[in-house]
Amino acid sequence: LFTHPHYTDGEHARIFSVAYAAMAELLRQGVSVVFDATNLRESARRKAYKIARDTDSHLVVVEVTASPEVVRQRMEARDNGADPHDRSDATWEVYQAMAETAEPLRRLHYTVDTSGDTTEGLHAVAAEVHHVLVEAG
Repeated sequence: LFTHPHYTDGEHARIFSVAYAAMAELLRQGVSVVFDATNLRESARRKAYKIARDTDSHLVVVEVTASPEVVRQRMEARDNGADPHDRSDATWEVYQAMAETAEPLRRLHYTVDTSGDTTEGLHAVAAEVHHVLVEAG
């Protein structure tokens, strides 16, 4: 939506408005959705919670984390062009500013720490999603 993003509150609001509208429409159609986003504030997350309720959808919340040192190393590698498929242009400074605004999740959720082995966390998420799909028939 933005050729040269500045990561402002206005940009965030526009992007999430479009994403939430798409998510709601797909869920109304019975399509499962994975909403992958940096969603740092509880007030913003409430919109996803409401969409799940309004569409009678089961919501599985996953918090993906990494230690600040690992994030910094990954961003430096990005700056050096280590992954040609990485399209993000967020900088370490953007990460630090965003991290300062993060609010804890208040709902039941799974946490996957990508600083190390993610197997256990991903298995827990996969088991929950499988359970939901089996229940849905």
